[in-house]
Amino acid sequence: MTPHLKETIRQRLEDLREKQDVCNSAFTIKLFEAIPDHGRPGIPSKYDISPTEGLQLDEQYALLHFYGKTAAEAVAMYAENEFFYQEDILFMGWNAFAYYIDTPHALLLQEKEAVRGTAIEEGDWHPASETASTLLMLISHHLEFAPAGLLDQPSAAVSQLLLHLADIVADCAEIVQLDPPGYNYGRKYLKYPAIRGLVSYAETVRADPHTAITPGEIMRLHRLS
Repeated sequence: MTPHLKETIRQRLEDLREKQDVCNSAFTIKLFEAIPDHGRPGIPSKYDISPTEGLQLDEQYALLHFYGKTAAEAVAMYAENEFFYQEDILFMGWNAFAYYIDTPHALLLQEKEAVRGTAIEEGDWHPASETASTLLMLISHHLEFAPAGLLDQPSAAVSQLLLHLADIVADCAEIVQLDPPGYNYGRKYLKYPAIRGLVSYAETVRADPHTAITPGEIMRLHRLS
């Protein structure tokens, strides 16, 4: 991305935030459409980050912070202030979430590596506990609010993503299970139907790659259990 394009994108994103008109959706969408394409293949588009085309306030912040960033750039930014940027990943669209969920996961792996060889027993605080809890929250939210039909007729790419998300959940579960008994923030997500359904789906697909059951069906079963 050239410095000129980067500056133009920054200005257009600022225009969207500062000049939006909550009473005039068409005007706000025009501001959104004026944001140039970042020209970086494989990186989420402005539509991926903001499916409402700039009409949703939280999506505007996600655009401001993440639009045009590579995975490595996003990790570096996220590590500066995890709690500030986690809401951007929470409210961005599904396609952008699928790309940027590896941002907090990379931080989790860094935090785990930093204490490799250090004995951490049940009831102790693991340095990666907060990041693990955040990841579980983000995954649960996006599964609960996935685009209509996505989990009932998943493409091969979506199925692969779900298996990857299940692996991230396993990494998180290993950590939050160690949290003190009175602290249940991370562990509670492991009981959520979306997380339980995701884990069940991954187990089912890995046992039988040709299974006809969909993740949507499994998650609905867990909501009823």
